[in-house]
Amino acid sequence: ASPTTPPCLSPDPAVWGSWCFESQLFPHPIALDQFDATFYLLDGGRVLALSQFAPPVTLLAPGDVVSGTRVLEPLDLVAGSDGLLVLDRAGDVYRYDPTTAVWTLDRYDRPSGIRASHYYVALDLLEQDRYLLDAGYRYGLRYQAGSETEANQESGWLLPEGQLVDIALWRTAEGVSHAYVLMQPPFSTGEARLLFYEAGQEVTHFRPDVDITFNRPREVRVSDTAVYVLDEAGARLTQLDPRTGRVQNNIPLPHPLTTFWVSPDDSQLVLAGRDTLYFWQQPEKTQTIRGGEPLTGAQPHDTAVWQTFIPRLWPVQGAQFPNREIQMPGAPRHYRFGVHEGVDFYWAAGKEIRAAADGMVARVMHGYTQPYPADYFNQRQAARQAGYTPPDALDFYRGRQLWLEYSDGTVGRYAHLQAIDPTLQVGDTVTQGQIVAWIGNSGTPASETNQTEDAHLHYEIWLNDTYYLGQFIRPSEAREWFAALFTASTDEQ
Repeated sequence: ASPTTPPCLSPDPAVWGSWCFESQLFPHPIALDQFDATFYLLDGGRVLALSQFAPPVTLLAPGDVVSGTRVLEPLDLVAGSDGLLVLDRAGDVYRYDPTTAVWTLDRYDRPSGIRASHYYVALDLLEQDRYLLDAGYRYGLRYQAGSETEANQESGWLLPEGQLVDIALWRTAEGVSHAYVLMQPPFSTGEARLLFYEAGQEVTHFRPDVDITFNRPREVRVSDTAVYVLDEAGARLTQLDPRTGRVQNNIPLPHPLTTFWVSPDDSQLVLAGRDTLYFWQQPEKTQTIRGGEPLTGAQPHDTAVWQTFIPRLWPVQGAQFPNREIQMPGAPRHYRFGVHEGVDFYWAAGKEIRAAADGMVARVMHGYTQPYPADYFNQRQAARQAGYTPPDALDFYRGRQLWLEYSDGTVGRYAHLQAIDPTLQVGDTVTQGQIVAWIGNSGTPASETNQTEDAHLHYEIWLNDTYYLGQFIRPSEAREWFAALFTASTDEQ
């Protein structure tokens, strides 16, 4: 069997039922919900509809157009009586009506402004109210359907410093709103926290049992009687008392899974992993479902692909891992209506940049010249007119660049450079740790008026010149995967 063959048989078929699909239909799903017997699943930026006895149907994918808006990269979804809502990394929310099979724009966020740094990483629905979790400014936002950036919006609550992971909402029979926020402490130190808010105020006596420390958190869900947390990179599912946080149950999983859904009355618990849905305590649901259109080629969100990459060093000696999600791959770039595709390392202009791994020069821009203000204006207008960042505009904003092709087939793109080693030419080989360029701000909006402001290295890793690493996975996963791929720079570089 190939490494992508789905695990169709549960280790305990008396406990778990499963829908086993064809290989490579959804290798790493990151969101799952259910409504009216249809499961909605998010994998590879695609929204899939799953039903019994039928292969997945793609409802939405990057590049589709909804109400004149180009879909960039769906990040989260939630289903309810108001339809299916899908959050794009750009901040937009799309709504799908299953009865008419029509997509509309529930919230448009792209005209946010050049300095906007909000980054909505999770979405949930509480009856008719929509809530977004903002990792940029660390707060919850409630909005009304059809609202734009500033209209008909209300901040929910401020959150402590840290990396926000997920949000789950509930309303009691008495009409009191509950919110559970899963977050990682700053700089990914210590265990993750689960915060409980009642009517917008934190309930400080809510604390999971002392023997439970969350690690590598993925999702939180809530039902009438319990709150569930998936952590340990999908290897553990814990059921907690929704008022106190005390552990009610530890549900043994067949193997690490990536997302889950629980029914409001706790009667159904469904988890998703590679090409499979698992049904807790419903073994009668076991079946194999044939057909579908598998993904072709190496996928950036497939853990089996990530494991083939060679280790590398941080390209800036002494740099720390970025502590803001806005500096990581997948974050929105509001000034150009697009998505960030790399990691930003901030340092003073002129700091040395080193080759992250042995490689060959694939592109070198020795002849780069500073654009005129009119060039920046034209690029902004082109992005505004298109509603996203076209490829030529994206290349413009990278400024002076150096591309290195590594032995594992990936390409490292070093951007915003002040200068490049003048001896380097296309086809030359470089060794890990070799000084190849210097930090600058070329291509950035700040470079219009100042050659040192906002200086940083923008470093991308590309797979088959098609996908950037960090694409189609949660922000928390991107942070973990990059940390595992890189080792810190050392004085011996």
